[in-house]
Amino acid sequence: EDGHDQEHILHSVEFYNPVDNLWHIDSVPELPFGCFSIAAVVLEDKIYITGGITSDPEHNVPVNYMHMFNPREKTWVAKENMNVERHGHSMVAHCNQLFVFGGYITGPDTMSFDICKQNEVYDIETSQWSLLRDTPPDFERIHSMSCVIDDTICVLGGTKAQRYIYRYNKEEDRLEDAEQCGRHVQKLVKLKVAFPG
Repeated sequence: EDGHDQEHILHSVEFYNPVDNLWHIDSVPELPFGCFSIAAVVLEDKIYITGGITSDPEHNVPVNYMHMFNPREKTWVAKENMNVERHGHSMVAHCNQLFVFGGYITGPDTMSFDICKQNEVYDIETSQWSLLRDTPPDFERIHSMSCVIDDTICVLGGTKAQRYIYRYNKEEDRLEDAEQCGRHVQKLVKLKVAFPG
């Protein structure tokens, strides 16, 4: 408008059905509020989303909200808020818990963002968030990708250019040094692939 781009934060949810190979926008209800830069995981056939920047005029940059989508009832349910307001963070489901690492928090001037070093975990059974040990300062930023490989939580982190895969030691509650994985790597996923014998 008037020669300027405008950003619109969406409420909509799209559902991909592999049976008909189509995206559907009317089969899942909208989010309680528009948001982006959230984290999302699936655990026990339910979708959990946390954080992000929202269109909620009361509190929008960033938030500590968590919502759960129940596909059987087709409803979004507000759950216990995280301890830390963040966006662009990583969340992974493991052993009936949701682990959240890194992202960005509001900077001291409220007009910028700082790297978030605080990590936390949500227990599904108790519905409680607990803080974990902070990310070591020399690990730089934890990016928005993580996965579980051989029962170990792996997260992507590093500087603006160089990326590393860090492992989370659950028994000692700490992120451990791991191998360098290359420059400008953006994604970390686990795939099950069958190779011919």
